Amino acid sequence: MFFFLSLGVLDPQLNAINFDKLTLQSSVTEISTANPYNQLTWLALAALASLPVLRQPARLLRASSQVWPVLLLFAFCLLSATWSDYPEVSARRAFGLILPAYCLLASITYVDRAERAVRIVYLAFWAALLLNLAVFPLPAAFDEFGFFRGAAGNKNAIGSLAALAILFGISMRNCLNSTRSQVACVVYLVAWGGLLFLSVSKTSLALVLLVPPAFYALKALSHFLRLDLMLVIIGGSAFALVVFAIIHYGTGIAFFDVVHIFWPDASFTGRTPIWTFMLSETSNNWLVGTGFGSFWATGYNAPNLRSIYGYIQLINQAHHGYLDIFATLGIFGLVLLFIVFQQFSLTAERLRSRSPSLLQLVWFIVLFAFVHNLMESSLLMPFNSLWHMMLFAIFIAARAAAEDTRVWQR
Repeated sequence: MFFFLSLGVLDPQLNAINFDKLTLQSSVTEISTANPYNQLTWLALAALASLPVLRQPARLLRASSQVWPVLLLFAFCLLSATWSDYPEVSARRAFGLILPAYCLLASITYVDRAERAVRIVYLAFWAALLLNLAVFPLPAAFDEFGFFRGAAGNKNAIGSLAALAILFGISMRNCLNSTRSQVACVVYLVAWGGLLFLSVSKTSLALVLLVPPAFYALKALSHFLRLDLMLVIIGGSAFALVVFAIIHYGTGIAFFDVVHIFWPDASFTGRTPIWTFMLSETSNNWLVGTGFGSFWATGYNAPNLRSIYGYIQLINQAHHGYLDIFATLGIFGLVLLFIVFQQFSLTAERLRSRSPSLLQLVWFIVLFAFVHNLMESSLLMPFNSLWHMMLFAIFIAARAAAEDTRVWQR
């Protein structure tokens, strides 16, 4: 039920507003108002997830102890409401963050096998595929630019969903035994690939091609260096920054000219003005941020409405997940997020020999989210399907690592 709701199967977005027709008033009303139906739905799901918890609470406590960095990060999100200029909004959004995570953790904890949980998510992706194929003939399935948005509301949302579905399907193929299920998986991959292509979501298109070879390269390098994958990623990122700095300072080439060497559009499709504006607005709150969920979509006094750019006044994210966390939770929040990633990496390392296919699956998801948030925002986004998938990867890795039995040895 969780992923049928999270992936939009039970709540298709067929009345999406075209961006070129969006006004400031309609934007503020649309993105700032709480959704009682959504809240009641997740409260009902949380109540349902609590039934096995009431019978065996110790089991959930043990599972929680294995993912303690996530709980610490959530606690900090709640605490940040005390210094937020919008404490009610911040606290409400923090609870909106915690509620689905609780449902997911409880579901994974009390399912009989980790493998079953993975297969349920695969079925949810199948249901999402059938839904988006069903709405394909409708005019609402395409935006004003002719890009496919399906039942997800916009092209980037369906793009990230399709990319995740493809990465999930690639990993599932190693675990399907019958010829019929293998053929069905090929059909699934081709269909999702077609929807991804029609969405013209460039970030997701690039990542679906980049993530698998990047994982295998990182896995081989981590084995050679005898380090976990996250430490290899951090080391590689640091090396890339050093090279970037050498090019910049050694040649005197301006920053954006250096960027232009590697990427044709140095503004990243208009993102750099958003990032510059956010950094200037949050420079005085660099340690702990402005409070969780307190920068975008807080009403007519929202900080983004002070921008001179009309499109920044209309959006509700920085299109950079780490910058959004820095703005609202500061350096402290980013450090906690790093601890979450590092703990996941250490946990997943225990699957290397026991469950290599599951190791591939969870790292495909986390690598996708890790890079995707350089151009979009999904980290710590309540009710966001990519954030839920990342939590799934963290929780299922912890569950599988704690089990004595092997999961998907191929």
